[in-house]
Amino acid sequence: MFSQCLRGFPPGSPVSSHSPKTLTVCLSALRWTGDLSRVCPAFHPKTAGIGSKVPYVQILPEGLSDQTLITIYGEPKPNAEIFQINLQKGDDVAFHFNPRFNEDGKQVIVRNTRIKGVWGHEERKLPFFPFSPGRPFVMKISCTSSEFIVEVDDRYLLSFTHRMKDLHHIKTLAIEGDVVLKYVVTGM
Repeated sequence: MFSQCLRGFPPGSPVSSHSPKTLTVCLSALRWTGDLSRVCPAFHPKTAGIGSKVPYVQILPEGLSDQTLITIYGEPKPNAEIFQINLQKGDDVAFHFNPRFNEDGKQVIVRNTRIKGVWGHEERKLPFFPFSPGRPFVMKISCTSSEFIVEVDDRYLLSFTHRMKDLHHIKTLAIEGDVVLKYVVTGM
């Protein structure tokens, strides 16, 4: 497994240029060790194009499609109040994911869509709030033909039905707010 991982990531190559199979091998190694750079020395935040810089913007040249998977390894800052993850088509926001650590004494995650400058109906209800200031998380956003499915730390959190149907035009991932990013990996 490790030799395949090392062959898959020559030093200095961008992660996005590698096959989903290679990424899966490396992500399996990450789950095993907790640190991908220990088993894939060529894979580190610089190679992935990110460190702890927020706001973070990644262009998705092919846009989204059924089976696109976005994996975010991050940690809310110790004094976190809010952060957001947006999947965008130009100025429109297809999926707005917005954890709020203290909104009138409650922890909520607002989900929404903005089309032509107009926000839609907010979705807020959830069975639990998976984020804690200073505690690392792994968040997976799976795109299907009908919805986004979000898991945090291997626990299902929510589904968000597509309000914007032309997935291949959703070409920007933007992250900002009170979060430190470790890695962002996109693929199928």
